[in-house]
Amino acid sequence: MAGSADWAAIEPALGDKYDTFTYPLIWWPMQDYMGKSGNGLTWNEISYVMTNPQIRQAIFDIWLNRDYRLYDRITGETHTLDKWPLVHDFRLYVRKDIANQVLNLRTGSSSSAGSTK
Repeated sequence: MAGSADWAAIEPALGDKYDTFTYPLIWWPMQDYMGKSGNGLTWNEISYVMTNPQIRQAIFDIWLNRDYRLYDRITGETHTLDKWPLVHDFRLYVRKDIANQVLNLRTGSSSSAGSTK
C-alpha cells in the first residue's frame, strides 16, 4: 500500500509484476463545528449551539447520521465528498501471480503498476 505522494518512487521498483488498485482514503470527518478559532469552542459558539434549535439539530444530524445538509444550509458551507479536503488516494499493489489466485480481486478495476487511473 502506498499514498499518492509515494507512487512515483515505488512504481519503478515494482515493474509490471503488480496489479494496482486505487482507493480514496478519507482521513477524518470535518469538524469545523468544533470551533472556528482552531482552539476549540468559544463560549459564544457554545451559547449559539445551545440556544439555536436549528444548528443544534444540524450538529445532531452530523453526529448521528454523518449528514451535513442542514449544517451546510445554515452556514453556507459545503461538505460533499467531491470537495472533501481531508481525502487522498492510496494504492494497493498485489503481485499478479497472487492476484490471479484471488478471484474477488479480479472483479474490481485494476491497472498495471506505473500506469495512471
